[in-house]
Amino acid sequence: MENIGRKDIWHFFVNNRRFAIISVILICVMGMFSIYNLPKESDPKVDVPIAVVSTIYAGASPEDVEELITNVIENKINSMSGVEEVTSSSRKGMSMIVVQFGVDEDGREKVVDLKNEIDKIKKDLPSNAEEPRVEQVDFNNSPIMIYSLSGPYDLPSLKSMAEDIKKDLEGIAGVSKVEVIGGQDREVRVIIDKRELDKFGIPLSQVTSSIGQANTDIPIGSIETGGEKYTLRFEGRIKGAEEIGGIPVGVSGGIPVFVRDVGTVVDGFEEASSFSFFSRGDKEALPAISLNIYRASGGEILEIGESVEEKLVEARKLLPNNVSIDTVENQGTQISDDLGGLLKTGVETVIIVSLAVLIFVGWREALLSAISIPLSFFITFIVLDGIGYTLNFLTLFSLILALGIMVDAAIVVSDAMNREINNGKTPKQAALRTIDEFRNPLVFGTLTTVFAFLPMILTSGIMGKFIRTIPVTVTIILISSILVAVAILPALAVKWINIGKKEGEPEKKKASYFDKWVNLYEELIRKLFRDNRLANIFLVSIIGLFIFSLSLPITGIMKSTLFPDSDVSKLYISIQELPGTPLERTTEVSRQVEKLLMGNKDVESIQLNVGMGMSSTVSASSNASENKANIIISLKDKKSKPSYELAKDLRVVLSKENFGSATVEVVETGYGPPSGSPVEINITGPSLTQLASISDDYERVLREIKGVRNVDTSIEETNGEFVIEIDRAKAQVYGLTASQVAYALRNAVNGIEATVIRENGNDTDVVVKQNISGDMDKTNKVTMNTLNSITIATSKGEIPLSTFTNSYLHNSVNVISHTDGERIVKVTGAVDSGYTVQGVLDEFKEKVKDKALAPEYEVSFGGEQEDTEKSFADMYKAFLLGIIAIFALLVFEFNSYRQPIFLLLTIPLAIIGILPGLTIAGQSLSFPAIIGIIALGGVVVNHAIILIDRIHANRLSGLTKEEAIVEAGKSRLKPIFLTTIITIVGSFPLAFSSPVWAPIALAMIFGLSFSFVLTLGVVPILYKKFGEDVID
Repeated sequence: MENIGRKDIWHFFVNNRRFAIISVILICVMGMFSIYNLPKESDPKVDVPIAVVSTIYAGASPEDVEELITNVIENKINSMSGVEEVTSSSRKGMSMIVVQFGVDEDGREKVVDLKNEIDKIKKDLPSNAEEPRVEQVDFNNSPIMIYSLSGPYDLPSLKSMAEDIKKDLEGIAGVSKVEVIGGQDREVRVIIDKRELDKFGIPLSQVTSSIGQANTDIPIGSIETGGEKYTLRFEGRIKGAEEIGGIPVGVSGGIPVFVRDVGTVVDGFEEASSFSFFSRGDKEALPAISLNIYRASGGEILEIGESVEEKLVEARKLLPNNVSIDTVENQGTQISDDLGGLLKTGVETVIIVSLAVLIFVGWREALLSAISIPLSFFITFIVLDGIGYTLNFLTLFSLILALGIMVDAAIVVSDAMNREINNGKTPKQAALRTIDEFRNPLVFGTLTTVFAFLPMILTSGIMGKFIRTIPVTVTIILISSILVAVAILPALAVKWINIGKKEGEPEKKKASYFDKWVNLYEELIRKLFRDNRLANIFLVSIIGLFIFSLSLPITGIMKSTLFPDSDVSKLYISIQELPGTPLERTTEVSRQVEKLLMGNKDVESIQLNVGMGMSSTVSASSNASENKANIIISLKDKKSKPSYELAKDLRVVLSKENFGSATVEVVETGYGPPSGSPVEINITGPSLTQLASISDDYERVLREIKGVRNVDTSIEETNGEFVIEIDRAKAQVYGLTASQVAYALRNAVNGIEATVIRENGNDTDVVVKQNISGDMDKTNKVTMNTLNSITIATSKGEIPLSTFTNSYLHNSVNVISHTDGERIVKVTGAVDSGYTVQGVLDEFKEKVKDKALAPEYEVSFGGEQEDTEKSFADMYKAFLLGIIAIFALLVFEFNSYRQPIFLLLTIPLAIIGILPGLTIAGQSLSFPAIIGIIALGGVVVNHAIILIDRIHANRLSGLTKEEAIVEAGKSRLKPIFLTTIITIVGSFPLAFSSPVWAPIALAMIFGLSFSFVLTLGVVPILYKKFGEDVID
C-alpha cells in the first residue's frame, strides 16, 4: 500500500498541490522582478586591483630616473604581500610603476598599504623630485558611450558645439561625467618682439611676471562700518584678453611701457597635437570631436543609453545640417545586441527541446518539461539577483548551456509517471512512486554535474574571475531544475495528467517504437555476456579509441588555443611613422589608409585619430605621439563574412600599397578578459644594448615564421634629442646662471605660462613667447638655427647663446622597462587565423635553439601563451577535483568503491567522441572546449548513475547479476536515450550562436553522441566482470 502522506520536502508539494500552484506563481512574479532588477552588461565585470605609482623628476635622464626613483620604489614594493606583478617604465623626467595585486585582494586596502610603504622611502628619493603619486586604477572609469561630432568646420567651432551638447548630457541620471576629446583649447599668446623689448631695456622675465601679478583677485579680510561688518576683497583679475595689452610691464623715461608696446596679443587656440576625422560609408572624412560618456556607480547602462539617444535627437535639431553626431562606441547597444542574440538562441533551444520531447514522449510530458524551464530560470534569476551578480552574455550563455542538461530530470520524471499510470496507478500514486524511484539517482546525478562545474571557481587569475559566472550560474540552474523536476513538477503533473483520464483506471498499453530498440539492445548485450572474447575485443577497442583521441592534441594534429577567433563588430588599424615624423606627415599617411577603406560594403563608419597610438587599459607607457595614428572601423551588423575574414582581406589590400616609411597593421580584439599579445617573448638582462641586440635578432626570426603578423618590440625608437650644455664659467663672465639661460630657451621654444584668466566659467592660459623667427605667423616653428640666433641681455650687452653653450644630437634611450625589478624587452606578434600560438612558438624555439645567451640573460614566453598554459593547468586541476568530489559522492550513494569506479570510467567515453569530433569540425582544443569536456563528464556520469542505480535495485529485489543488468539496460534505455537526444538537439542553436563558445556545444554534441552507445555497452560489461557478487 502506498504511503501517500509523507511529510518530507520531496512529497510536500504533491500532498499540497494548491500551495504548489501558489509557489509557482510566486516564483514567476519574483523571477520577473529579478530580471528587471539585475544590472545588464555585455561581459562579466572583471575588477583587477591595480595601482599606479607615478613620480616626476624633471630633467632627469631615463637612466637616472631608473636608478634614483624606479629602483628605490620597486625594492619597497617587492616587500609587500599580495603583489602579483610589478611593471615599470623610466622615461626622461618620469617614473611610472604599475602594481598588480592578486585578483582576490581588496584593491582599496592594498592601495592604502602601498601609499604607507611609499611614504617610508620618500626621504631616499632625490630632493628635487616631486612626491610619488599613488592612484588606484578604476576599470569602471572608462566611457560607456563614445559619439563623434563631425562636420566641415574648424576644430574650435566643433568643440564649441560639443561643449553645448555636453551640458545637456551631464544632466542625465546615471551619468557621472561627459568629456569632450579633441579640438584646440583657447590660448592667449603674447608674442614679444625682442627688438622692442631691448629698446626699452626691459628683460623678458619682467613681462611674464608683470602679467601674472596683474591678474590678482584675493580676499583681504573684513571691515566694520556703520555698525555692520563687511567682507573685503581685492579685485584685480584680468577679465578678458583685450585687457592684457594695457598691462604695464615697465617704465622708460618716466613713461609706462605696456604689453602692446613690446609685443602682440593673439587671442587664439593652442597648437594642435592631434586630429580626428570621421566618415560614414563612402562619404569624405570630416574633422571630428569625440564625446565620451561615463556612468556613475550603480548606473544602468541600457537606461542611460536610451536617455542619451533622446537628448541627442534634440541636439541634432539645433545643429547645422552638415554637422552629424554618430556612434563610435555604445555599450548599451552592444549589450542589447549580445543579450538579444543569445536570448534568440535560448528561445530556439527551448522550442527545439520542447518539440523533441513532444515527438519522443508526448504532448502532456512536453508541456510539463517546457514548464520546468522558465520555473528553473526564474529561481536562478532570483538567486543571482540576491548574490549581486549581473545579467550578461556569460550568464545567459550558462543558462542555455544548462538548458539541455536541466530538462533531463523533467523528462525522466514525466516519462516515469506516464509509465506508472499506464501500469494502473493513479496520478498521485504515480507521482509518489516516481519520486521514490528516481529521487536519489536524479539528485545524485545532478550533483555529479554540479561537482564537475563547481571546481572551475578555483581557476586563478583574471581568467578565473572572468569565467566564474559559468560555474556559479550552472550550479544554481541545475539545483533549481532538480527541485522543480522532483518536487514541483510531479505536483503539477498529478492535476494535468488527470485531465481526460479516469483515476486508477489502467490504459491499454500501446506498442512503442522503443520496443524494437529494447529487444535489439537485449540481444546485443546478452551476446556480449555469452561471448567473453567478443566482450574483451569490444573493451580493448574502446581503450584504443581513447588513446587515439588523446594523441590528437599531443601530436599536434589538434591545435590548442585560448579562445577561437571571434566575430567582432570593430577592427582597428595601427599606423606608425618613424620617430620624429611631424603630425602633418602622419596625417597624410593616415588619410591614404582611410581612402582605401571608403566604399567598403562591410564598413559602417571610420574614425581616424592622428597623434595617438592604440590605447590600452593599463600601460606603463604613453601612446600619444605625433608619429602615431589609429583607425577605428565599425563594421555593419549584416556583413558579408566574419570580422576575422574581413581582417585578412584588409591586410591583403594594405600589403599592396606603398606607405613609405610608415608601418600599417590591422589589429583585432579577441574575446575574453584582458590579456597580453598572442605571441610575447620576454628577454631580461642587465645591459640595454645587449637586450636591444637580442630583441632585434628575435624580431627578425619571428618575422620569418609563416602566419605571424604585427611583429614589434617594446624598444621605443627615437630619432635622438638635441642637448644644449652650458659652459658655466663663460656664462658667469656675463653674469648669467644656468636657470636664466634655460628660461630664455624655454620661452623661445614653448613659451612661458604667465597666468590663467577666467571668462564665463572657462579657464584660458596666457602664454608669453619670444618671436625669434622674424615672422609673427611662424612663432611655433623653431629650428636649431633660429635657436642659436637667440641673444641674451647681459651687463655687457646682447650676447649670442652660442657664446657660452654647446649643442649636439644625442642618441637617447626613450624608455627603460622593468618587470618584477628586472630590465626587460618584449618581442610581440599576432597570429593569423589557421595558425596557433603554440605552433608559432615551437617553430621559433627550433630556429633559436643554437643561439646561446649569456647566463645573465633569460628568455620566457608570456602573453596569450602564458595565459593559455595557466588556464589549461587550472582547468585540469578543476577536472581532477571534480572527479574526486564525484567519486566521494558516489561512494556515499552506493556504499561501494567498485561501483563508483565503473561510473567514473564512463568519463573517458565522452573524450573519445569530443576530441576527434572537434578535430573533424576544424576546432582547436580551446578554453571553451575544455569547459565542454568538464560539463560532459558530469552528464555522462549522470546517465551511468541512472543505469547502476537500477541494477542495484534489481539485485536487491532478488534478480541475478546478469538479469539485473539486462533488465536495468532495457528499462533505462528510453530515459537515457531521451535525455541524450534532447541535450544534443538543445545544443545545436548554441553551436551556431557564437564562434567563441561554439566548441562547448560541439563538445556536448560529439561527446553525447558517442557516449550514449558506449555507456549502455561498457558499463554493463564492466559491471558483469568486476561488480560485487553479493551486495548489501
